[in-house]
Amino acid sequence: MRTLKKIAAGLLAAALAVGLLTACSDNKVTGTAKSWSLSNTGKVLGIENGLSPQALLTYEVNGTEKYIVNGKAEFIGSKTYGVQQSTSSQIRYLVNFATKTQEADNDRNGTKYQPDEVDIPLWILMRDGNFGYWLLAGKNAYNGKMYYTEAFKLSVPKGSNGDWLSAYGKQDTGYSYEYVLYYESEDDAMPAFIRINGEGLQDAVVPVKDFRSVEYSQTVPAPYDGLVDRTSYTDGTVTK
Repeated sequence: MRTLKKIAAGLLAAALAVGLLTACSDNKVTGTAKSWSLSNTGKVLGIENGLSPQALLTYEVNGTEKYIVNGKAEFIGSKTYGVQQSTSSQIRYLVNFATKTQEADNDRNGTKYQPDEVDIPLWILMRDGNFGYWLLAGKNAYNGKMYYTEAFKLSVPKGSNGDWLSAYGKQDTGYSYEYVLYYESEDDAMPAFIRINGEGLQDAVVPVKDFRSVEYSQTVPAPYDGLVDRTSYTDGTVTK
């Protein structure tokens, strides 16, 4: 009976996600409930053997290639403007990978990093996407082309004083975003793009160039490894 209740709850959550993700869009999404662990998204972000993987994303914003690393060390931004922090010490720096410059960013009231509008929802996806249970999977058209889609909603608390990067503390109020990942086929491990709604965003479409994970014990591959390594950096000013 308990298992049936969990399944029913998952189906209901997926059904609710349909309305939330498609109510204001001409590119409607339909499908059926699918377990997170069996989904393409869950296979990249899901927990294995009790450990979260190191999640890696490359995406494009207004012609600029940007990166997210969420693992032993964390990074979000481009090669000329980003923010890097240690998950163990929460020491944080603005960084310019191209010039090997770093600027301390340790104010617990909020990061100095100036995000693009899709940075926060993508950060939440890569950081908290391992907590999903059910999503809506199906075949849907976007601008006349058919894709395999996975749709779901993530709601997470904000950090202290609304600092979305912070792990110092949590508030009751939070962020809530709705995601649709569009795959060329169900066999593809990486989506072609991600559509996001919520917190003022309406049908923001983000092209994806890389979407994968590595085990927590491994070293992240290039180009992500250089983005989280500050051993040769010098102090200075980092601007967007």
